[in-house]
Amino acid sequence: MAKSRATTPAGRRRAARRGATAAGTRTRRQQAAHGPRKAKPKRTKPKARKAPTKPRKPPVKRSAGGLRSRGPRILVTLLIILGVLAATYQLWFRNSSFVAVERVTIEGVHGPEQEAVEAALSQAADDMTTLNVDEDALEAAVAGFPTVVGVDADADFPHDLALLVKERPPVLLATAGGKSLPVAGDGTVLPGVDVSDLKIPSIGVDELPEQGRLSGDALQIARVMGPAPKPLLELVEEISVGGEEGVQVTLRGGVPVWFGGSDDATAKWDATAAILADPQIDTLTYVDVRVAERPSIGGAAPAVTESTTDTTAPETAAPEPVAP
Repeated sequence: MAKSRATTPAGRRRAARRGATAAGTRTRRQQAAHGPRKAKPKRTKPKARKAPTKPRKPPVKRSAGGLRSRGPRILVTLLIILGVLAATYQLWFRNSSFVAVERVTIEGVHGPEQEAVEAALSQAADDMTTLNVDEDALEAAVAGFPTVVGVDADADFPHDLALLVKERPPVLLATAGGKSLPVAGDGTVLPGVDVSDLKIPSIGVDELPEQGRLSGDALQIARVMGPAPKPLLELVEEISVGGEEGVQVTLRGGVPVWFGGSDDATAKWDATAAILADPQIDTLTYVDVRVAERPSIGGAAPAVTESTTDTTAPETAAPEPVAP
């Protein structure tokens, strides 16, 4: 049986084209009658929602004014810290055993009261620290000793304390009514001080106080003799006051030294020592140091047999007074 056109491959293709053409024609007719077909929207996946973010703060601008506003608070904090440290130091550390005085050295004490003075100072220093040395307490501990003028303390952290005692040594004996008392260079009487081994001059006074100081001419003499060098102090034979010469100190060999008043006594003794030590001076009848800067010598008298240089001057006639 013969195949129809539609059963052949070519026929099927032609039929398919005709059907497509007819469908296209119907579609165009439908669009004309009903309008164009709306295209279905494409289905899209929903986008993932991002977590909301906090709004960013604008950057803070630091100005000099801001730093200045913080300055007082910083200063107050520092002051508080310093106050705490200072209170700790004052109330605890400076009085603690970490800085307690353990070794005491004492210098400057002489004479029969030496042991008693050193014991009193050592006992007073036992309660002190090297950061809290009470010099008033040290001086109070030796106030009963007339030879002691004062005490200088030098602490050596952490446990050492050095004490230097300033003394008023006896420079002469004051005598009245058969009784004698040693006297210091400021006129203070020194009862109880042993001067048996000392070579010091003696003066007579109208009244001898039991304590305190001499007065009048006796006080002037004591102040003149206070700074006398020990070698010259041992050469003094006599002391008097009167006339234009003022205080007159006669040295061994009969040579008077005119001091005038007690002012500049140290400089006057220095001038006297320089004259006596001068090898070009053969004889002396007097030494005038009333003006320490312009001493003078003169006269004819036996020369001083001893001086600070241990020289002996021959006895010859002296020229008129000349300045050295």
